[in-house]
Amino acid sequence: GYGSDEPRQIQAATDSRKSNRWCEEEVAIALESLRAHGKDFNAMASQLDHKNAQQCRNFYMNHRRRLNLDRLISEAAVAGQPDVSHIRAKPSEPQLSPLYVAEVAVDRSGNGANAVQ
Repeated sequence: GYGSDEPRQIQAATDSRKSNRWCEEEVAIALESLRAHGKDFNAMASQLDHKNAQQCRNFYMNHRRRLNLDRLISEAAVAGQPDVSHIRAKPSEPQLSPLYVAEVAVDRSGNGANAVQ
């Protein structure tokens, strides 16, 4: 009857409220995940025992401005790129026109200039 299901319903409601709250440790893990994976909320959820991807997305959307999460992600993306400032670019090689390449190919084939008209 109704009386036997009531404690289970109250417990389920309590558990869902509890899992929607973010403790300090979960926030720290979420921030680290944003640094490492950007907005990959599935990756974030896999690091958090009591959160799913939708809850992680909601955390991001709700705290985006207050915790400056977009800046955190963009700084992490820049930091993740290898530093190539010390590498000099090679001088570009002259580009051969397609017509020149075709003439050389014909010339090497032994057909002479008669092959290209």
